[in-house]
Amino acid sequence: MKLTYRTGAILALFTVVAILSAGCSDSEEKAHHADCKDLTFLEDAHEAVVSAYGDFYIPSVSIETSELETVYDIPMDAVDDIIAERPMMSTVVDTFIGIRAKEGCAQEIAGALNAYRDKLMEDESIDPINRAKVEASTVCTVEDHVFFLMLGAPNERMDISDEEALDFASHETEKGVTAIEELLN
Repeated sequence: MKLTYRTGAILALFTVVAILSAGCSDSEEKAHHADCKDLTFLEDAHEAVVSAYGDFYIPSVSIETSELETVYDIPMDAVDDIIAERPMMSTVVDTFIGIRAKEGCAQEIAGALNAYRDKLMEDESIDPINRAKVEASTVCTVEDHVFFLMLGAPNERMDISDEEALDFASHETEKGVTAIEELLN
């Protein structure tokens, strides 16, 4: 069998890959897999949430770093990666923020997002149509990931009590939380 330069190069590449693969222990391979999983969890969570809401996922504009720092008070030096979106129209409150925090910083980021949520809940100028969605919003933490979800289908019924509106909005928020939690299984 005559080897050409190209065939020889391909064989050499396969040999190097085989040698390097054989040198990895199971624990190193599992650690590498865990690192890869961690790198995609934020993106996977975002996709799962978008999918869970379908046509009712309204955020379409990326939230700029300066807005995350000034409006949401997120310490950007504690952030490894972020996906943050809000609606194009300011009259709509739907917001998704997903953050992969630097090691040991998840609670600090969760605290900032909870403080932002508290400010929203105290804001008397929030449109009554959005009030239940604001109250049903949540901050959830999964290891080094922190999520702020203020999402869901609008409640089409106008003749319901505040309690019923909050119940509806809470069920809508739970769709996003469930989508994220299902990724852990």
